[in-house]
Amino acid sequence: MSAVGAGTACGALLAASIPPGQRGRWLIGLGLVFCAFLILATVSHWLPLSAGLFLLAGTSQSVQLVLTSSLLQLVTRSDLHGRVVGLYALLNNGLTRLGGAQAGLVASQWRAPVAVAGGALLCILWSLVVA
Repeated sequence: MSAVGAGTACGALLAASIPPGQRGRWLIGLGLVFCAFLILATVSHWLPLSAGLFLLAGTSQSVQLVLTSSLLQLVTRSDLHGRVVGLYALLNNGLTRLGGAQAGLVASQWRAPVAVAGGALLCILWSLVVA
């Protein structure tokens, strides 16, 4: 898990360097890349490779969260910022917990790598629908 944390720190630095006109494309692309790194990590049996993949997953997730928050604030009227960001936080934290419950249920039946890969595949499908 420390590889994900290191990736998060790298992602914060990367997010600051993305030009304003390209943030939307980066957001969709990083959602897909994040899922791809998770799927690759589930089939890896070599610790250094797995750690590197989790570092890259943490980086892409961090940038994605920063971009989502930034874009929400940019497109929202200033009198609604608190409500919109609050709703985003509620949905983000709530859906994370629901995803954890789903992953735990699947992992108890088929193993953790299957649960992570299945969740990542669902995330890719949803990203393609939304894009």
